[in-house]
Formats: sequence, structure tokens, C-alpha cells
Amino acid sequence: MKRTLALVLLLLFAPPVWSDEARDPLLKPGDVMIPQSMRSRNVGGNCVWAAFQAVFVNAGYPPVEGVFKRAVAEGFHGSDIGAVVAFCKKTNIPVTHQSSGGPKILYDAVANGTGAYIQRPGHASVVVGIDAESVRIIDNNPPRSVQVWPRARFDDRWTGAA
Repeated sequence: MKRTLALVLLLLFAPPVWSDEARDPLLKPGDVMIPQSMRSRNVGGNCVWAAFQAVFVNAGYPPVEGVFKRAVAEGFHGSDIGAVVAFCKKTNIPVTHQSSGGPKILYDAVANGTGAYIQRPGHASVVVGIDAESVRIIDNNPPRSVQVWPRARFDDRWTGAA
């Protein structure tokens, strides 16, 4: 009985292990952590599918796993948010999207813990954090790490597609 109680107490007070990967130091509290294993490197102009897969696999949608490799193999390059929305509809993945508009959708996605697929002219990436001062982005071009953009730079380049 004492051994069982001691084991239960140890488990109750043990620090949680969320991932074996260290949280990126550039992430702020409340930002979304997408592990390196879920970040595909942009190959052959498939940034749309690399960003899409990172967000949706991290959010727990198994039908998305492998879509990036398929995009590379079948030459999906040149896709856009319309193709992403069509894929979501085809696979019954609920999605909120906009082709233009303000940053509320980004704040909501970060608050929901998913992050947001975004498009800016010529490229797609992932927003994992946003506030009045900066935006934290994971770009699928090397090194696939978190980048911090001043909010003015982000607002100047983002067209509102998410």
C-alpha cells in the first residue's frame, strides 16, 4: 500500500513531458509549438502544402499526413489557398478561411492552439504567434525555425489570406 501511494505521489508531482524537443526560445507564452518533425522543407515550389501539412497535422488531422510528399511527387507546385480549402472540403476537415481581411483569424488560430496557414505574395508559411509588436512565423524554407517579424513588416507583406 505504501509503495503504491508513493508511486502515485511521484506521478502526481513529476513534471509533465510534452515533447522531447525543446520549445523554440523565440516563441512567447501562448504561441503554438509545432515540432520540427512536422515541418516539411519547401521542395519544388510546394510551400503551400508544406505549410498546410505543418498546421493541420499538428492540429490532429490525420488525412493531411503525406500530402506534402504527394504534392512533390505529383507536381502540385503553384497551388494556393483555394486548393487548400478544396482539400479540406474533400476530406471533411472543418476550416475557417479568408482570402483577404484582418488579423483576427490569426489571433483566433493561435488562441485555438493550431497556428494559421498564411499566404503572402509568392509564398506560404505558418503563423504560430501574433501580438501588437511582432508575428512569429515558421517558414518552410531553410532553416524551418521560428522567425520573428516586426508587426509593421508583417502587415506590409501579408495580403490577408489565411
